[in-house]
Amino acid sequence: MPAPIHIEIIEGILRDIENPASFALFEMWRGGDEQTLLTHIVADADRFGCYEAQYMDAVLTQRGNVMLSRALQFMSEDKNVFFVVGVAHTIGEGGLINSLSRLGYTVERIE
Repeated sequence: MPAPIHIEIIEGILRDIENPASFALFEMWRGGDEQTLLTHIVADADRFGCYEAQYMDAVLTQRGNVMLSRALQFMSEDKNVFFVVGVAHTIGEGGLINSLSRLGYTVERIE
C-alpha cells in the first residue's frame, strides 16, 4: 500500500480519536466482539479506495507479520516485553494474539 494511504489512515484515526464511534469500537474490543470490530475495520478499506483483500493483506497481514517477527526478536532476549499495537493487529486468526498463542506463548489482555 502506498505511503500516502498509510498517512491518510493515521491522520483519519487521529481526527476520529474523540468521535463517539471510536469509543464504540473500543467497547467492541473490550467486550470481545471481534467479528463486529473486524467488520468495521474492513469497512475502512472503502474510505481509502482499496479492495477489501488488498487492504487486509497490506494493512493487517503484511504489517502483522512484521510485528510478529519483531515481537519474537525482542522476546528472544529473555526479558519481560510489553507491546502496544493497534487493535486490528490483535484480532482474528492471523492476529498477534492467535499467532503468539500458536507458538506457545501466553498472551494476556491488560484492562
